[in-house]
Amino acid sequence: MTPEPASATEPSAPRLAAAFAAVRAASCRLVDGLSPEDCQVQSMPDASPLKWHLAHVTWFFETFVLERFEPGFRPFDTAFRVLFNSYYQTVGPQHPRPSRGLVTRPDLARVLAYRAQVDERVGQLLVQRTDDAALAELVTLGLHHEQQHQELMLTDLKHLLWQNPLRPAYARRWPLAPVAPQPLRWIGHDGGWAGIGHDAQRDGAFAFDNEGPRHRVHLAPFEIASRPLSNGEFRVLARSLDGTATGPMTLVVAKNLDDVNESVNILKRSLAVAIPIVTGLLALLVWWLTGRVLRPVESIRREVASIEGHELHRRVPAPESGDEIARLASTSFMFIFVEVPAPPWKASTTNWKRSARTCCPVK
Repeated sequence: MTPEPASATEPSAPRLAAAFAAVRAASCRLVDGLSPEDCQVQSMPDASPLKWHLAHVTWFFETFVLERFEPGFRPFDTAFRVLFNSYYQTVGPQHPRPSRGLVTRPDLARVLAYRAQVDERVGQLLVQRTDDAALAELVTLGLHHEQQHQELMLTDLKHLLWQNPLRPAYARRWPLAPVAPQPLRWIGHDGGWAGIGHDAQRDGAFAFDNEGPRHRVHLAPFEIASRPLSNGEFRVLARSLDGTATGPMTLVVAKNLDDVNESVNILKRSLAVAIPIVTGLLALLVWWLTGRVLRPVESIRREVASIEGHELHRRVPAPESGDEIARLASTSFMFIFVEVPAPPWKASTTNWKRSARTCCPVK
């Protein structure tokens, strides 16, 4: 693939030089605090080591900027032309992508030295050729290309760290600015005719070749969310598939959890109302059942309590429930304690009552 920069007017030389320094420094900051081992490992064929990313974007400036515009150009290392080429067929062969993690040499220190030398040489060109539009176009393209790889660096690193059972964190404070969660709302659009593609007046001068030409499309009515969705709002299932026409693949299916969360919220609100009501009803039911079960016992207790010493002929009522209480009441006799008056011959000397154990037949 040959890079095709846009033909729009590029930023001024001082601004471009500042942007070049800022973007290149941002890439190095992404690996601050990481070990050389972190920058070496390739977690899967679709990812690349951070060391390779740092070298590849530098290879871009060396191959497409310095080789074309620098007088007496000499490469930093001739082996890098193949080693850090990605898919630019017109430049020459490339090292196989799935094997990038096996390239332990050059080490990270040499890659960073490679970056520093290329940065200095490109910076000199920007100072010397301030009016060169072609140079400005290619440098601008290279900066956008590097910003794409900065996103890839974070994506690949996230996948790499996830493979570690220790679950190391890339940064303890990320993002660096506080983020307040915002409620999600849907914004309706009536649809109709709309323009799609790069618009230099609205989007700025730069565009990749696949962003044009601008053209009109007809949109059906739709709704769009007020903010990007978060991972927490999706349930993602992944399954490995073998034996496909193109080799092993991973099928990923994502389901929005809005319906599930709404159902859970409805259930919570319903339970908040229903639980107190059900608890109260259960308490009343237990109270009623307990009273119903103990009512024969209370009846027997009252009957026994009312028996005096001269009323031993009275009978205790036996309930018709047929349960343990009925069987107890239906025994041939039941011992009770009653207060029996003292014999007449002792009434003159004391006025006490004694308790005598007697048997009280039941019906």
